[in-house]
Amino acid sequence: MDANPSPDPLPTDQPAESPKIPVQPQRVSASTSLPRAASVRPDSSHRQSASDTIQPMRTTRSRSSRDSLQARQSNSPASLDRARIPLHLARALTLVALVYTCWRFGGTDAITIQHVSVLVLMAIVLTIISRKLLEPITTAAMLILVLGSSWLTFTAFQCVPIPSSLVSVVSPALLDETEQFADVAIAELTSFTDEHGPKLLDGETTNSNNPAAPTTSQRPLTLSVIPAATRKRLAVHAIALALFMLSTVLFPGRHSRKLLAWTLVFNAVFLGFWAILQRASGTTELLLGITREEVILPFATFIYKNAGAAAVIPGLGTAIGMLWVALMKHNDQSSGRRQPGKRSSTNSFSTSRGSRSQSFYNSSPLWTRPRIVVLVLLISLLTSALLISASRGALAATGLALLLVPLLIPLKLPVRSYAILASVLCLISLSAIIAGKLHPTLQSETGRMDRDSLSADGRWVHWQEAWRSAAEYFPVGSGAGTYGYAHLDQQVENTSEWFREAHQQFLETLVEYGLPGISIAVVSILLLLRHTYQLARRGASFDRRGWGIAGLIALLSVAIQSTVDFVILIPGVLFSHALLAGSISGVQQDVSQRQHHKKRGENPLTVTNKPAVLQSHHGDKSRLAFTGRLANATSFFCYPMTWFVPMLGIVFFAFVVLRQEAICDSVIEETDTLIVDYQPTVEEVSRNESLLDEAIRINPQRADLYHRRAVWRTVNFRLALVEHGKQQGHSIDWQATYPETFYHALHMLPSDASNEIVDQITSNPDLVNQLVNIASDLKQSIARNPLNPQVYLTSAFFAPLMKTEERRWLDILVPLSKSSRSIQFANGFLAYYQRDKETLIQQWNGALLLKDDFLEAIMMRAETILTPQEIAEQLVPSRRSEVALTILRRSKRVGASDDFLAALCDFGCKRIEQDSSLSDAEIYSLCAQLHETIDQHEISGNYWQRAVRSDGLNSDYRLRYTQTLIETGQLAEALKQASLGKASDPSNRQFGDLIDAIQKRLKDEIEQKIKASNL
Repeated sequence: MDANPSPDPLPTDQPAESPKIPVQPQRVSASTSLPRAASVRPDSSHRQSASDTIQPMRTTRSRSSRDSLQARQSNSPASLDRARIPLHLARALTLVALVYTCWRFGGTDAITIQHVSVLVLMAIVLTIISRKLLEPITTAAMLILVLGSSWLTFTAFQCVPIPSSLVSVVSPALLDETEQFADVAIAELTSFTDEHGPKLLDGETTNSNNPAAPTTSQRPLTLSVIPAATRKRLAVHAIALALFMLSTVLFPGRHSRKLLAWTLVFNAVFLGFWAILQRASGTTELLLGITREEVILPFATFIYKNAGAAAVIPGLGTAIGMLWVALMKHNDQSSGRRQPGKRSSTNSFSTSRGSRSQSFYNSSPLWTRPRIVVLVLLISLLTSALLISASRGALAATGLALLLVPLLIPLKLPVRSYAILASVLCLISLSAIIAGKLHPTLQSETGRMDRDSLSADGRWVHWQEAWRSAAEYFPVGSGAGTYGYAHLDQQVENTSEWFREAHQQFLETLVEYGLPGISIAVVSILLLLRHTYQLARRGASFDRRGWGIAGLIALLSVAIQSTVDFVILIPGVLFSHALLAGSISGVQQDVSQRQHHKKRGENPLTVTNKPAVLQSHHGDKSRLAFTGRLANATSFFCYPMTWFVPMLGIVFFAFVVLRQEAICDSVIEETDTLIVDYQPTVEEVSRNESLLDEAIRINPQRADLYHRRAVWRTVNFRLALVEHGKQQGHSIDWQATYPETFYHALHMLPSDASNEIVDQITSNPDLVNQLVNIASDLKQSIARNPLNPQVYLTSAFFAPLMKTEERRWLDILVPLSKSSRSIQFANGFLAYYQRDKETLIQQWNGALLLKDDFLEAIMMRAETILTPQEIAEQLVPSRRSEVALTILRRSKRVGASDDFLAALCDFGCKRIEQDSSLSDAEIYSLCAQLHETIDQHEISGNYWQRAVRSDGLNSDYRLRYTQTLIETGQLAEALKQASLGKASDPSNRQFGDLIDAIQKRLKDEIEQKIKASNL
């Protein structure tokens, strides 16, 4: 979109045409230059009065006027071009940072944001060099920068260590949870290190790499549950605020805003086009030759498809704004009217019928305008990309935004423009039809937008947990970036996956930032909404109003989508909106100041350029007493230099943090123990430990580094144990790298043998030294993240060796494990070895809730401790009654007794009949299959008959009923059911095969009867 250029000074003293506003000589000096926009031809009366007014000033030259003239003469085109080079480079770096973020995983990895921070640092330095920072910024931009700085300040405060006594006042929930989980675990581990550490480590409890982890009463705490996660989120948000600030300063004029607009549009277009190609081809490549395992089609560059769809919306809104501007300009030229707030530059001439503009005769047809045609095609492609994404949140948010904008803003499109809109809709529909054939899952994804699917969505339960978490950590929050762990102990129901985000950005903000964060976020949204609304409704030109429309679409879309998704957390989406919002804040300056001067009866073209805050109260004597002083006090913040110099240091801090995070992430990936399916060598273990030692030295706040080092020290302990076994003449086979394997081995042995092995291990100084190091690392990890159940599970597996209380670990793990089936599965084993049937059933029931991949291992132990009634009625999840059938088939396969199978079948039927979520036909079908599994065909046939009566259109039920009738020898009834099935479902060939088989069997029986009668 083209914004009007800033008025260029001309060496003339002729005032602008203004019949109502007389030019006051005292406002004009010899050094004052008027804008080029004022040089229009006034009529003779105005020209005479203006020349009489200004003529005396042209005859006098003061020293200041001569200096001003010399300064203007020194500004040659060559020197100005050289001065603009840093500015152009800063703009290019800013746009490259945006595109790079969007096309490299959406900025979800630390290395990408680290590279972006370097680009932003260079852009800030070049902007400072370009001397662009001496011009005042707008009031809107200043307020957003103040709010953004408050946001960063509060986030930084969450990372600052404070005494536990203060934490008990401002965040008692954090102190309670730390004492409930972390302090208990640290006390258990400390009891082992205190007992064995001094004797083996020359009086020290730990080595230099493992400082002791004190309890809550002894160590300072932070308002953030996980300070390392908060520091990373702080770095990302600092870069976003820097991009907003750069956009405000670097894209203030017509050509610069046009560059930003087309960059946003084409970046979104290429993202959408690549998404269409991904959907069409089913490729898992992020870019050509770049793949990643966790890719989710489409928008694989963002990993998360909803975020990829959200990244397209700023470009779509910008394109719609540009199309509106093009349509209004075309209509303006066709009708001979002029833009609001802008004098016509067309040549007028007289005819016999009056004066007409030349543009009226030279206007070309609508569809011959290349810009309009191109924008229509681009909007169609972007909308098709949104449909391809099948993102319910993005589609609903964009649709509502496009409906609200015409209601809020009178678009005033001419009738002929509706032809373009109709063509756009036709192209969109055609693209959607084509897209529907590109991938078979598109129809099923869009079908999930009905009322039943939305009401059954897991987000409802998840939002309830988020509300409980927000109330728990109110009013200061749990810390930025900590939601994935902060909500774990507030879960009531088991979930299918570990939700790292809230799928409701406002709720997540309330959980992580508390009352200060949600207040800043809401005020910022309302402020931006107000400014974009004013710009779109009362802009001084079509271009500025077009920017307002683009901003409204983007702002409303992201605000609406944030109620069901967490897309704004993805850096690619965040940076796109930051650049767009910053540029729109810059556009608002000209509009607000011009309207203000018109209200005061001044000529806006002759007013001295002052900061917006100062101008807002200049000359208003009734308010100078208070607001004048306030304006003078805040005028310091109206200049970019006030913000750029501190922001330079903040972005450098973000670079340091992100560099540490990138190094640690690479070490975590390189030392992944999941890839170790063999017995590693001592050299490999030492190398990985060295990498982790160096990563901990760089970033000692990362809890996962300590946990990973504890795992590799576990491997080292296993190697030392194997070597110790060889020295004792025993052969120990390496089976797996994980700590739980040794835990299971100890518990499978008789108690006397197990205790003997533990005593031998704890009597060996080298092995105990390894265990002390492992315990120290686990303590450090728990101290830095007290809500990670995986660390507690690892600690629990060492309980037999460290002689800690296993029950305490289980009490910690149970409330934190409702998001992880694997941890619940392991918790069940902990309860199994302690013969805790209640906890065992609870944990294994949760592990089987949505998948039965652990069923085989669970049933191997459950059959030894649970009765058939307990298995059928308690172990089977309430929402998965079909698991009873899977359990029965598995028990029959492994050779369970007939009595056990019969009892399991009977209790399973009772359990299924009590399931209110199943229909009658489904209940009869499951009961029929249960009896069919243990060869009770007559009872099975009765249930199949009931199922057919309940749902006669289900061909599968009738087919199974027919097969059961054949098994029981009721051939006549089987033939009848097969004939009915073939009539109701002709495409099912199985009914025809059954009819042939039944007729053949009836024929054979008849022949046998005939032969028998002849004999």
